[in-house]
Amino acid sequence: MQKQMGLPMVGVGLNYSVISKNPMSTSPMNGQDMIMPMLTVTLPIYRKKYNAQQAETKFAKSAVEQNYKATANALQVEYYEALQLYNDARRRMELYDDQRLLAKKMLDIALKAFSSSNSGLTDIVRIQKQLLDYEFKQVEALVDFNTAKAMIKKLTINN
Repeated sequence: MQKQMGLPMVGVGLNYSVISKNPMSTSPMNGQDMIMPMLTVTLPIYRKKYNAQQAETKFAKSAVEQNYKATANALQVEYYEALQLYNDARRRMELYDDQRLLAKKMLDIALKAFSSSNSGLTDIVRIQKQLLDYEFKQVEALVDFNTAKAMIKKLTINN
């Protein structure tokens, strides 16, 4: 379109005007409708203007393409971050589950040792606190896991 704007243009037309009778006019053509043939020629003498418009169109197209690529890259980065968070949360859930099982075994051993009067109550309290800490961290990992799963689902859903 911009290329066509820079070329000479020729137009042919017909103009029709309705003229009402004027009682004050003494003209012999008073009240007769007018038909006028028209010819227009447009010469683009400001060539730089049209060249600039063409360049502007190219730059706007390039900007749209770059914006599309940037959005695609941002979505890809967000997807990989969510995938990494998903894998990390899954790994932490397994780790804290193993740690929790070990802490339970330690608690059972400490309770048996306490019942035989070989250890103090502070060891049992410390191990129970550690067990609760592992359970809490496991729940946090589960929350992160589900959040990452939802994020991945949101990014990969097809509408």
